[in-house]
Amino acid sequence: PTHSFAAMASNFEVEAGSSVRRPTFTRSFGAGKSLHRATIAAIPFDSASNSSDLLAAVTGTTTVASEGTTPEKLTVTEAASNFVIACVGAGIVVFPKVMADNGWLLCSAELLFSTAVCFECGRLILECCAMTEKVTGKETGSLISFEEVALAALGPTGQAGLAVTKNLYMLGGVLMFMVLLVDTMSNFFAKYLSQFVVQWFVAMPLFMGLAMITSLKQVATVAPLGSAAVFLQCCAICIGSVITYLSEGNASYAAANGGIIEIGSSISCFVFGYDAIMSLPSIRGQMANANDAQRTFTVSFSVVFAICAVVTVLGYIGFGTAADENIITSLDSKCSGPVSCNVGSMASLAIMVNLCISAPLVWFVFISYVESAASGDLARPLSPANAAFRATVTLALFVTGSLLDSVKGIMSLSTALFGSFNSIFFPLFCFYQLRQLTGSGLGEVSRARMAFHCVIFLAGCTAMIFGVLGAIVEKVTDEAAEPDASDAIS
Repeated sequence: PTHSFAAMASNFEVEAGSSVRRPTFTRSFGAGKSLHRATIAAIPFDSASNSSDLLAAVTGTTTVASEGTTPEKLTVTEAASNFVIACVGAGIVVFPKVMADNGWLLCSAELLFSTAVCFECGRLILECCAMTEKVTGKETGSLISFEEVALAALGPTGQAGLAVTKNLYMLGGVLMFMVLLVDTMSNFFAKYLSQFVVQWFVAMPLFMGLAMITSLKQVATVAPLGSAAVFLQCCAICIGSVITYLSEGNASYAAANGGIIEIGSSISCFVFGYDAIMSLPSIRGQMANANDAQRTFTVSFSVVFAICAVVTVLGYIGFGTAADENIITSLDSKCSGPVSCNVGSMASLAIMVNLCISAPLVWFVFISYVESAASGDLARPLSPANAAFRATVTLALFVTGSLLDSVKGIMSLSTALFGSFNSIFFPLFCFYQLRQLTGSGLGEVSRARMAFHCVIFLAGCTAMIFGVLGAIVEKVTDEAAEPDASDAIS
């Protein structure tokens, strides 16, 4: 529950081998093959059960309620809280750097535009849910995943495509967590350990262990700590940035920097921050009144935007164009007094806790999808083949992370390759396809809204193309700026 990816796996536990009858699920685009997770226990971390989020994350599956039980429904406040917690997480630490690279005026426009795009796409997803229920004859509020929408609108191929892009996007999220953790730990322990030692002898063994989880019950007890870490992380960024501005006051600022590549890369990063809109069908399906979903989304999305804007602006005010890619690194390494240094250390500890709890939740969703699609030993958790696959993927991610070595670049690349499909293209395609299937009675889409949808489509194309180019350019620029070996020795 500490990051938008983890929204797919929040507020429930998985317990294998239990004799108690609990909800089970199967792949909805396969031949009825059971997912190789023994059971799903709808046991809430807080006051609301959110077990269907994992369903939405894995393959677009369907729950079967236990006999004699009634699923607990979410109130408007609980649903809004779930969405806010889902959106605000580790990725927000990059936003001040985005403003530093683009300038306060241009970045403000990019943030507002990205917010408008993602808000409209969230509205489209909720409208698609209602249309899907109408087309399939389901009760209002019975739909629980966006894969069900894709199945109704685009058929099994579209549903499978969404499941693939969604889970590859989550794998990109795990990669971002790894690089961010290595960066934070290297800075925090800079006096004692080199980045090489931290990456390969501290962080990698840690992630190897986390990759071997077979049940969310193993991390459920520390989930509330992760939520607290997110809150502490955001507060520390804001407070530390204000202290730095008041004590230093010598940061430089710019109204606009960069070109089209930087703009596309920035939009990709901001879309990354709103990617929890993909969990809206799950949240809507668990609300006591599904008709309140649109209003709840509007309020909670406004809160998320306010948090992102405040962290971005205050982080930029504190450090200006000198803001590091990870703003917490700036807080911890550029502090000028005991108060600001303690705040920086607090932020570093908070994000490390956040990442260590977020990563296994997101990883669990990905590995569950792999095991559901596999057969034989690979489908059995921690069999020799399964454990080797987990270890190999983790090692490959660390090697990839050492090559990219840029949190902002990974966010941009992940959104460009997969997130733009999940958050922009699929909602647009499904919306207009379902309108054709539903027929008359929905009213006409206004010309202004259709025009904005065209703009959204172009924005998705821009993020996809220039997000990739931005990551490449940033990597090449970073390598060019690094001194060669002789310079380093000198």
